[in-house]
Amino acid sequence: MSTRTDGRRVRRILFGAWLGGLVLLGPGWAWAAEPRAWRVEVGAGVGFAPDYEGSEDYEAVPQFYVRAQREHFFVELEGPTLRANLVPHPVLKAGPVLRYRLERDNVENDRVDRLREVDAALELGGFVGVQWGKWDASVTLVQDVAGGHEGLLLTLGGGYTWPLTDRLTLGLDVSSTYASGDYMDSYFSIDADNSARSGLPAFDAGAGFKDIGARVRLRYQMLAQWGIVGTLGYTRLLGDAADSPIVDGEGSADQVTGGVMVIYAF
Repeated sequence: MSTRTDGRRVRRILFGAWLGGLVLLGPGWAWAAEPRAWRVEVGAGVGFAPDYEGSEDYEAVPQFYVRAQREHFFVELEGPTLRANLVPHPVLKAGPVLRYRLERDNVENDRVDRLREVDAALELGGFVGVQWGKWDASVTLVQDVAGGHEGLLLTLGGGYTWPLTDRLTLGLDVSSTYASGDYMDSYFSIDADNSARSGLPAFDAGAGFKDIGARVRLRYQMLAQWGIVGTLGYTRLLGDAADSPIVDGEGSADQVTGGVMVIYAF
């Protein structure tokens, strides 16, 4: 059986499991969350990020955030990632994840821009995590179901939050992501056609841990309902991701992101 056929089967199984989890856990969520009202936070701002994964050129990006929580359950949209906790437990968290990944096209670097466009991806999966006091840790697994990169990503993450004052909190998150061969091939390989298009040397990127990173979050609660959040993140590309000609020759393995958002709660 071909790799592409295997990938389609994995996507069908993953999508069915994702929908099944919503159906089975949804009624329990509604029942268990009855005692308290929802708390909702919405946020918007502006940030910066590399214009492709591995780029040394940066662009301004919008930032947005929505979180609705009741008891231990929550639905959260942070940038292009939507996730929900469906487990009624003070420590254990688990639920579906949906992430939209923009296409790679119209980048600043001329040689990388001549590569074939990588279509937008819709990554579907789930997460399992724990939150104990100020500590948290999670494992997230997603698979592209839209045919953008057709790959699988496994992310290990953890964090700690310090209350510096009554109004100011500081958070530190760390993570590392394993990428399948399809993902690495889509974003970091250079086949013969792309080599002829761009003048970059041919390169075959294989599966493996593609990055490790950390992010600092600083939140100041100005008023009861209004807050401001600043973030600064650093990611180091690893292995074949760092060695790819679009990174090693044309970009940088050091990736920085950041931004500022205003948060309103009700």
